[in-house]
Amino acid sequence: MESDTQAATHFIIRDRWIQLLLAMPAPKAAELTKTETGADRSASAVETAREPAYRSRWQARALIIEAQFEVVEVGIVVFEDEPLVNTVPPGASIAFGEVLPENMRLARKKTALDRSAVCKRELVLVSQGPPSKNPRPLARLRGDVASRAWIARSCPAR
Repeated sequence: MESDTQAATHFIIRDRWIQLLLAMPAPKAAELTKTETGADRSASAVETAREPAYRSRWQARALIIEAQFEVVEVGIVVFEDEPLVNTVPPGASIAFGEVLPENMRLARKKTALDRSAVCKRELVLVSQGPPSKNPRPLARLRGDVASRAWIARSCPAR
């Protein structure tokens, strides 16, 4: 997916490819090209203004992901229901919030979270920024190295 106004975070957890889309400000958006008084910014000033705008969106996305893992951990929702809207179906490149009826039925049959299965998986953050054709892994979070990761809090002590 290539776009100047959209970025994505991809990760794999419990054999599911999850894609979270993130709206970014357009390169010509007034919040980047204009000052608070309405004057035009120079090209270098636009680049300087872009960084905090992107950073705040990525921080908000990180909070959302952390909150989703927290509600699963507490037991408010089951894992299978929480990221379903963002699940990329096998053989597809993207899912724009489409409900996958068969997966929903299967997910609702399972009421308890199989934490041992989660603990054996690794959470791989693939992309954090404007999308590229060949995303590179940013981090591999395992239960023993990522203290803030949900996997770490969910796994039994070793």
